[in-house]
Amino acid sequence: MYYRKLVGERLYLSPFDPTDPQSIANWAKWMNDPSIAEFYGGIHNHVSLSWAKAAVAELTGQRFDIVLNDDTLIGHISLHDIDHLNRTAFFGIVIGEAEQRGKGYGTEAVRLILSYGFNQLNLNNIMLSVHADDYPAIACYKKIGFKDAGRRREWVFKNGKYVDTLYMDILAREFCMDDLSPTINAASFGTSVTPIRLLSDKDGVLVYKCDFDGIQAVAKLFETDEYKREITNYKLLQKLGIQTIKVLAYEEAAVILEDIDFSETWRLGVAEDLNDTLIAKNLAAWYFDFHEKGLQIPELGELYCEYDSVTEESITKLSESLPAAAETFLYIAAGIDKLRNAIAALDCTLTYNDFYWTNLVVRRDNQGAMMFDYNLLGKGFRYADMRNVCSSLSKNAARVFTNEYNRLYESKHKKPMNLDAEKQVDAVVSSLFTLYTAYEREIFPSWANDVKEFALSGELLKAAEMLFETTRR
Repeated sequence: MYYRKLVGERLYLSPFDPTDPQSIANWAKWMNDPSIAEFYGGIHNHVSLSWAKAAVAELTGQRFDIVLNDDTLIGHISLHDIDHLNRTAFFGIVIGEAEQRGKGYGTEAVRLILSYGFNQLNLNNIMLSVHADDYPAIACYKKIGFKDAGRRREWVFKNGKYVDTLYMDILAREFCMDDLSPTINAASFGTSVTPIRLLSDKDGVLVYKCDFDGIQAVAKLFETDEYKREITNYKLLQKLGIQTIKVLAYEEAAVILEDIDFSETWRLGVAEDLNDTLIAKNLAAWYFDFHEKGLQIPELGELYCEYDSVTEESITKLSESLPAAAETFLYIAAGIDKLRNAIAALDCTLTYNDFYWTNLVVRRDNQGAMMFDYNLLGKGFRYADMRNVCSSLSKNAARVFTNEYNRLYESKHKKPMNLDAEKQVDAVVSSLFTLYTAYEREIFPSWANDVKEFALSGELLKAAEMLFETTRR
């Protein structure tokens, strides 16, 4: 018999009875499931009913069965090693029934027991340990608010190798049950999507952790027509066969994506990836495929283009914003037709325009990499994208990226790649775009200081003169 001690929306927690024969049988069943045992220590044990009975009898703390509203038992959850003086405890959970995993039940159960621990037991710190290769569990804990607290290196031996154990904890003041409930009507996404937690809300783009037909997903909701272009961009990349994060569904104002935190194949990028030469090599392959498939496609004319803001009017305005370089800007403005001709003479392709490690996705085996977040996807020239990437990579990684891209180009086109013309145009146009964007802000941003110095030193004027001379020929 189960008791509705702690009640959620889809499930409840019932006090665990260690003398119940069914509880003992379930424990033996779960600990003999390799997908569970490898993360809970049972893989090294001969788990019989008698072993399970002895193990269950030794369990201490506040322990609960996880039961669905239809009274189906699916797992076990606990607060143990409770220290009421210091107001601390350890936490553990197992979703024993394989068919019930990945549906958000674990997340709901964890929230219930954390609320119980903080609000009823007056705990202040709740800690857990997790194997470093248990990616779905780690993602779940981070989503709820657990933070990294430490690591024991090579602490567990399984499947022929050592694995680290991670420690994570959460404080009472960091946990808010209300903050985890949806803050937007699910109808905004569509009938199959249930928003779980708001991750970000910036410039009319809302990003949610969500449940999509029982699958952990991420939903991007666009409140303005301008940013709905990302939906179109995802569809375009899929049409061209360019690798992206898996798209689960499109809605009128949203795109539903695979949650990389729960992916067994991919992981989100980290800052250290900018130094990794293997990742740089794989990234070059993604960019090369992206640029090649985007060459002169009909959709280019409808895409965002940084160069569109480089007009005679905007260039003249720069002479007022930066009077010390007025001669340079007025010279370029007077030659605007030459600048446009130089741009028109080059082959346009798709450009990503927003490279940084926060938009990077890497295969867990380091055999692939790609970019995501296509709001600024546009048209331009491959050199601009390559410059953008290499400016963020370490010196060695940038060299590997460039060499691999060149190798792929020469292998396909049977000739070396020559981007001299693109580089010449980029030196002028990208500088103008950067300065114009910077001076549109209330405070001049530090990321534009180098380009500002490029203009003040006279180097931008020299680049423009060289470009216009080349165009005249």
